[in-house]
Amino acid sequence: MEIEYGITKNLQIGIGGNFETFYPKNTQNYTTRNYTNYAAELGLLLSIINNKHFAISAILETGIVTDNYIENHAETEIEYEPSLVFAKQLNKFQTHISCGAQIGQEIEIAYNLAMLYPYKMIVTTLEINGIIETENTILITPGITCKPTDFMELGLGIPYNISNQNPIFGLIFGITFELGD
Repeated sequence: MEIEYGITKNLQIGIGGNFETFYPKNTQNYTTRNYTNYAAELGLLLSIINNKHFAISAILETGIVTDNYIENHAETEIEYEPSLVFAKQLNKFQTHISCGAQIGQEIEIAYNLAMLYPYKMIVTTLEINGIIETENTILITPGITCKPTDFMELGLGIPYNISNQNPIFGLIFGITFELGD
């Protein structure tokens, strides 16, 4: 869940948290799992360019992250996540390209390519997400979002890891409240 507050038209602050669960595929025992829980996350978004067909935003987030790889084993750390987002409108389609870093005990480089297409009250999405670290990870994430009110957005995505021999899948559900400008 996230709450975003528009301080100005070009500056926004957000606070929230995530809970993601990923399960290995083709295993008989699902007790081994990897999930990331952001107990707290705070971020700033600065809109550098924002016109009808093109946008660039700079984002800086920080959070307390807990990674659980196996039951009863957890690592907690503070991470900083600077990133840049480029968005381009192509008729009804919208594309987003982002790149950034996750800086904690280790440094990971993250990238994302997303295609969005609105259909009536929902927006369908297809994303390719990647993380470059000791092992490269590539996820394909189809999803949908809807905006039932002017200030609330609901989202659902199903990431699927295609980059290793034991693919994993997950489920992401998000709620965003947008307040202010």
